[in-house]
Amino acid sequence: MSDLTGLEFAENLTYLRFGGTAVTDLTPISGLQNLEYLRFNNTGVTDLSPLAGYTSLTYFNANTVTGITDISPLAGNTGIKEIILREVPFGNEGMATIANFTNMYRINMRSTGVTDITVLGELMAQGALLDTTDGADEAGGADLDLRGLSIEDWSPIEPYLDQISNLEGYSEE
Repeated sequence: MSDLTGLEFAENLTYLRFGGTAVTDLTPISGLQNLEYLRFNNTGVTDLSPLAGYTSLTYFNANTVTGITDISPLAGNTGIKEIILREVPFGNEGMATIANFTNMYRINMRSTGVTDITVLGELMAQGALLDTTDGADEAGGADLDLRGLSIEDWSPIEPYLDQISNLEGYSEE
């Protein structure tokens, strides 16, 4: 599959997965406002702007979609619980978008260029990314993958370490 044309008519679609395909353009699905689950890992997508109107996503996976550098079009999805952005080079600039996901219990931001995790600590102070976050108990607890990051200061998340079941990439040094 290389084109999503035709899906624009699937107005009630809530689940869409097309990872590992040759799709590069999300424009055909820009109007699918009911999507809750969107996974397009390992594709050639570079622009998330067609998703700017979305507000209902709870799961988003763009794992290894390395052409994406701006995740700000996802900001309206305040109900995101799981976000997988491994190897998506959004850097510290993308953390302003991550700050909107106050219901999140899972994040994979491995090898994204982030060096400042202050936003994660702020989210934890609000109850996100912890074992007690709604949905985390069913998923086996909070899950953070921070491997491949050059974190300058771990102190923002250190008060919460005992409330995170799955934390990869944390270094006490």
